[in-house]
Amino acid sequence: MLKKISLLATLFVTGLSVKAQDIGYTTTDFGAEAQWQSSGGYTGMAHLAFNAAIHSGFQIRAGYNILRRKDWGNAHAIENGNGPGGGIGYRYYFPFRPHQFFIGLRADVWRLKIDWEDALLKGTSKTWTAHPAAEAGYMFLINDMVFITPAVSAGYISNISTDGADVGQGFVFAAGMSVGVKF
Repeated sequence: MLKKISLLATLFVTGLSVKAQDIGYTTTDFGAEAQWQSSGGYTGMAHLAFNAAIHSGFQIRAGYNILRRKDWGNAHAIENGNGPGGGIGYRYYFPFRPHQFFIGLRADVWRLKIDWEDALLKGTSKTWTAHPAAEAGYMFLINDMVFITPAVSAGYISNISTDGADVGQGFVFAAGMSVGVKF
């Protein structure tokens, strides 16, 4: 009987010791984000993030992009357009848990319909546009459930393919805010 109790106590202590080495916790985040771009664009997206127990988080995003470029790039004087898109991203959180300060990489792809205008010409172009960017931000966590995350990013907008006249591409800064819940 004493052997059984000793064995059970040993297993219990071993189990506690192993569990004590587990730092952080895994979460799934669901939220919405809005972003302003220096090129004159706005995006609204829903995102789903899968956070690892230590430092890392992977995101999947889908949303809509509205752009209002005035004399941006060397393509046309005015470019207005919109379209759906989505992307993926990775965030490295400096604390063990997925919150507070982070840096990351993101890559979005947009299908945009852009109406452009020059002094004498008007037209419409359809593009597949890539927007890779580096980002940094801070996730405020409220009661381990709700998050508010301001972030900034910098990247390059590049047209993968264009049906119609060439439209603007180039370096762009963005600032945004996301809100959501962790579960």
